[in-house]
Amino acid sequence: MVEWSGIRRSPITDPLPEAKDPKRIELIQKLNTTLGRPIEPGLWACFWLSDIQMLEHLVSMCTNKDEFLANISRLMMTNSKVCTDLVRAWCSRTKGQTGDELSDDEELDNRKKRKATSTTPQSPSKIPRKEGTTLQNLSRLSEVTLSSSAHNQHHHDHHERKRVYCSLIAKSLCEERDKSTCLITKGRDCIDKAHIYPYSVNEHDIFWETLRMFWSKEKVRVWEKAVLGEKGTEVCQNLICLAPTVHRLWRKAKFALKPEELSEDQKTLTVRFFWLSDSRYHRKEIGLPPYIAPGLDRSTGNTVLMNSETMQIISSGDILEFKTDDPENHPLPSFDILELQWMLHRVTALSGAAEATDEDDSSDKDSYDDEDEDDDDGNEERQRQAQ
Repeated sequence: MVEWSGIRRSPITDPLPEAKDPKRIELIQKLNTTLGRPIEPGLWACFWLSDIQMLEHLVSMCTNKDEFLANISRLMMTNSKVCTDLVRAWCSRTKGQTGDELSDDEELDNRKKRKATSTTPQSPSKIPRKEGTTLQNLSRLSEVTLSSSAHNQHHHDHHERKRVYCSLIAKSLCEERDKSTCLITKGRDCIDKAHIYPYSVNEHDIFWETLRMFWSKEKVRVWEKAVLGEKGTEVCQNLICLAPTVHRLWRKAKFALKPEELSEDQKTLTVRFFWLSDSRYHRKEIGLPPYIAPGLDRSTGNTVLMNSETMQIISSGDILEFKTDDPENHPLPSFDILELQWMLHRVTALSGAAEATDEDDSSDKDSYDDEDEDDDDGNEERQRQAQ
C-alpha cells in the first residue's frame, strides 16, 4: 500500500527548461526565418518541447526558402490541426464534449444507450433506396446488413466486457494502493480513480504517428509500450487516486506531474508538482519563446491546493513521494506514462487548445486563410516582377 511522506520544498525550479536551451533557440530561429509566418499553437508548442534531433532534421532540409516552403511548409500546415486534435484527445476533449472523465455508473449507462441504439433495426422505409431497387432485393439487403451488424456488435460487446472487467480490477487495485486517498492533497472524500493516459486517446488512430513527428521513435516506443500492453489502459500503473476538483484541474492541464526518480526496488516514486499557466488559443510566431511562470502557489484561476494533513499549500516545484510495499501486486503509477503526461500537459497548457471553442477554431482558420491569400498575392507579384 502507499505510504505517505510530507511535501518537500526545493529551490524554485523552471517548469520549461527547454525554452532556455541555446541550441533549441538557434534551431527554432532558423525555422522562423525560413517560414516567416505564424503557425497553429499546438504545432508551435510541439516544436518548443520536441527532441532536438527532430529540430535538427527539419533545419537540415532548409537549404533555401523555396525548397523549405515546397517540402516542409506544406507538411507542417497540413498537419497543424493534427497537433490540436492530439491535445484534445489527450485531455479527453472532442467538439461538443465537456472533457470530464465519466464515473463507472455514467460510463455503463452510456454504453447501454449506445447498445440499444446500435441494435435497433432500421425500418425499411428509412433505408435509402437506389433507383430500380425492388422490395425483394431490399429485404435481402436488410437481412445481410442486420446479420453483419449483429456480428460486429457481438465482437464489440465482448471487447467492451473485457475492458470493463479489467478496468474494475485495476481501479480496485489503485484504490487499495492509494488507500482511497488523493495523491496530491491526501483528502479522502469522493475520490476518483483517474487515468493518466486517457482511454479516449485509443479512438484517435494518428495519435502515435503525430508524436513521432516531434519525438524520437525510441522515446515514443517506450511510451507506447507502457500503455498498449495486453490489458491496455486498464491497469493499476495507469491510474491514480485524485479528489474530484484535483482530477478536473489535472485533466484540463492546470497542473502537471514531472516524474523524477523510481527507486531500484520500485517501491518509491518521486515526482514534482507544477502549476501550468493558461494560454490563449491563437496562431504564434515559431520564434516566440513559450513561458510558464515558476514558483506558482495556485492556478491562474486562483485555485489553491493544500496538503490536508500538514495544511501546507502545494506550490510549483514541490516534491511528492509515492510509496508502495507491494510493487508486484500494487505497482506505482508508471514512470513512462507520467513522462508522456508531463510532455503533453505542457503542450496542452501552452497551446490553449484544451479550452478552445468551436468559434476559436473558426476564427483561427479564417485568419490562416487570409494569410494564405496574402501569400498567394505576394507570390503572383514576385512572379510578375521576375518576368
